Amino acid sequence: MLCVSLRFVTRFIELDGLTCLLNFLRSMDFETGESRVHTSVIGCIKALMNNSQGRAHVLAHPQSINTISQSLRTENIKTKVAVLEILGAVCLVPGGHKKVLQAMAHYQKYAAERTRFQTLLNELDRSTGRYRDEVSLKTAIMSFINAVLNAGAGEDNLEFRLHLRYEFLMLGIQPVIDKLREHENATLDRHLDFFEMVRNEDDSELAKRFDLNHVDTKSAGAMFELIKKKLNHSDSYPHLLSILQHCLQMPYKRSGLQHWQLLDRILQQIVLQDDKGEDPDLAPLDNFSVKNIIRMLVNENEVKQWREQAEKFRKDHAELMAKLEKKERECETKTQEKDDMMKTLNKMKDKLQREGVELRSAREQVLDLSSRITDISVSSSF
Repeated sequence: MLCVSLRFVTRFIELDGLTCLLNFLRSMDFETGESRVHTSVIGCIKALMNNSQGRAHVLAHPQSINTISQSLRTENIKTKVAVLEILGAVCLVPGGHKKVLQAMAHYQKYAAERTRFQTLLNELDRSTGRYRDEVSLKTAIMSFINAVLNAGAGEDNLEFRLHLRYEFLMLGIQPVIDKLREHENATLDRHLDFFEMVRNEDDSELAKRFDLNHVDTKSAGAMFELIKKKLNHSDSYPHLLSILQHCLQMPYKRSGLQHWQLLDRILQQIVLQDDKGEDPDLAPLDNFSVKNIIRMLVNENEVKQWREQAEKFRKDHAELMAKLEKKERECETKTQEKDDMMKTLNKMKDKLQREGVELRSAREQVLDLSSRITDISVSSSF
């Protein structure tokens, strides 16, 4: 039976059956979308993914997960549950988690949601009056949410889990969870318990970074005081002040919402991007690389240091040049003095030479006169 199944999957893939199913999902009308046919097509894809070869084929298709996510836009509970089970399973395979987040962003545009995961929270909070269907759907949603939070990068990345959980908390998931307890369903409660258990563990881990037992992330004042205390007397504190000063100048009316959204997304990227500059969630800002910006800031600091060093070298060079010029002037003075002394010495030498010649001449004249006197004296004696 297994051999037949493998042959069937291989043949199905060879005949490009997946593309046919995806094209059907994209082109079906409203009536078909609410029918059992829709459920059966999703069931076929789910069965295909139960096989490793089929699962790899589905994940390799560039639009498969996005197209599957569109099937959440139906009132058919069984179809929704099957879609959520597929998406939850994809979260658990390598590379699948990011595809699911991309699919939910795709669905946000497809369903004209205000924010990502809005439809799921609405379904989680909505009451249909049909207990079995409600519990089945809400269990599938909570299972999917837990997979989104804890699989992929969320498996060992606290910042990422906090980031995604804040997104669900902003949508109001906590009071909805409290209300879901009223169903008193053991399977649903296990998923609710797991959500709250991991949340409590993550909150404790975050609090440890501030040497506290609890951080009140609902209180802007409490969080500000923690950040202020953490950064006080550090080199980062002036930048915190600068951030706050610029926030004071941000627009506060509804027209300024996009400014605050942009600031929020920039901060998310700063927290989420790893050393490689990759974001485990979607990168909502094109060409925004925290790594490149940090490198740029580091380069700016290095350039500043180089400029300071260059300025120091310039001053040192100027001082050395001034000393050199002084020495050169002193040397020129000494050289001039030497030249003057040599000229005087040469004059004195010339004078001495002349006086020597004159002295020798005088000596010769004296000797000559002395000789003559001697000769005269001898002649007179005779």
